[in-house]
Amino acid sequence: MSIHLKNKEFADYMQRNNYTFYSLADEMGVAPSTLYRVVKGERGVGSSFIVKLLKAFGLDEDGFSKLFEFAEK
Repeated sequence: MSIHLKNKEFADYMQRNNYTFYSLADEMGVAPSTLYRVVKGERGVGSSFIVKLLKAFGLDEDGFSKLFEFAEK
C-alpha cells in the first residue's frame, strides 16, 4: 500500500489558502519540484511531507483523510 494525495481536494485547499506551488513549497520547506512530483504521482509521500502539508493548510491529524488516501501500488 502507498499513500497518495487527493488532487482535487489539494487544489481546493491551495485555492482557499491563496497558495501557488512556489509559495506552498516555501511554506513547507520543500523544493517546488518535490511538491510537483507528489501532485503528479511521480513521488511518494512520507510522514514529514504529510505533517508539513497539513500544517501549511492549518489542518491537524484529522485532516489527513481530507487530503490523502491509501492505494495499491
